[in-house]
Amino acid sequence: MVIQTLQDVRSLASKMYPSASSSSFDNVVLTGGVALNSVTNGILKSGGGPFRRIYIPPFVGDEGVAFGAAVKCAMEGCKGDESKKRIVKGMLEDFEPYTGTVYGEEDIRDAIEGFEGSIRVERYEGREEKLLECVAGRIAKGEVVAWYQGSSEIGPRALGHRSILGDPRNGTLVEFINKRIKVRENFRPFAPSVMKEHVAEWFEWEGGVDENDTDVSPYMSLTLKAREDKMERIPAVIHVDGSSRIQSVDGGKKGTKLYHRLINKFFELTGVPMVLNTSFNTIKGEPIVEKPRGAMVSFLTRAPELSCLVLGDYLVERREVTVGLGDKFEVNGGFSLTTRERFWGGKGDMGTVEETTVRMQGLEEWGEIVIDPEVGGDVLTLMDGTRTVKEVADEIGLDVDDIVRVVGDMEKKMLLVAVIEK
Repeated sequence: MVIQTLQDVRSLASKMYPSASSSSFDNVVLTGGVALNSVTNGILKSGGGPFRRIYIPPFVGDEGVAFGAAVKCAMEGCKGDESKKRIVKGMLEDFEPYTGTVYGEEDIRDAIEGFEGSIRVERYEGREEKLLECVAGRIAKGEVVAWYQGSSEIGPRALGHRSILGDPRNGTLVEFINKRIKVRENFRPFAPSVMKEHVAEWFEWEGGVDENDTDVSPYMSLTLKAREDKMERIPAVIHVDGSSRIQSVDGGKKGTKLYHRLINKFFELTGVPMVLNTSFNTIKGEPIVEKPRGAMVSFLTRAPELSCLVLGDYLVERREVTVGLGDKFEVNGGFSLTTRERFWGGKGDMGTVEETTVRMQGLEEWGEIVIDPEVGGDVLTLMDGTRTVKEVADEIGLDVDDIVRVVGDMEKKMLLVAVIEK
């Protein structure tokens, strides 16, 4: 069934839950693949179905089975003990989706160690407000930032703990992030993380069917239409039909308090109470980063266009790369190359492109790194620590600007290491 109108949704709901409209059964939990249909979810939760209360958990796929099994066992273990049952229910009422491992100070320091020659690091210990101001200011200037905080999210959405953030006012970011950072089709839209108290001001949300349900879309489960007078101000998070799959961010909850404060800093600078949010993974099909080490590798080796990585209270930047024609480089270990055709789609930009990736032997955690498809393989083969950049350029037949660009990109991605002659 193709869902296009409110009537379609009502028809679908009545077929799925035929007894709902003729009984007092008015609560529903949506799970399974269908619960990832954020358009349908938005209509249902706005009153387009027979239910008064609708709950869409963050883990609607198979990962939710384990959580549900744990809850069932916990409740069965409380039979006859009301005090234990109240404890379990209280835990469920306070549930937040940040259930991953909490990595501490030592994990972050270990992740940074070994990359010191390629990065600049500033720690904002005890200066959280300054860190938030710095990051919000960078986003407002058009920079794209990797944001890693606390424990990871359960489910398929990045909800402000493992995110790549940008300015929703900058429409060019859609192509930039898709093409240069995420390496995926150009038509993919991005979601806004919106301060909860400003959702109705910017999107067509009138409070839903349950007056007690004040949190609109905490798990990025609903698609809502942007208001006509706001749409042009946030082009980077508006789909072609004028809608957005939003995340409402609650400043009163432990897991989103820091993220809400960051968005509020951006709001103070720009008058826009949201940021562009996409998952922190820099290769199509790659899972969202989990460990601090994975965040460092993803930031340094695959996404040189990310301006910085915020890792807890550390702000990490790459050192400026300068390539001279007399410089010598060597490859950071053995490597294997793969060349393939990749489909590329988007407005005025569609077809296939040749893509070359490299895997470093002994550094499997780096995964596949995209390099220049025309000469990247030749540069890696010839950069053996004995030839200068100019000599490699002459051997391949590249002009000066092109060799500097290719070598600079490879050094940023840590594929090439400068040779320091004594």
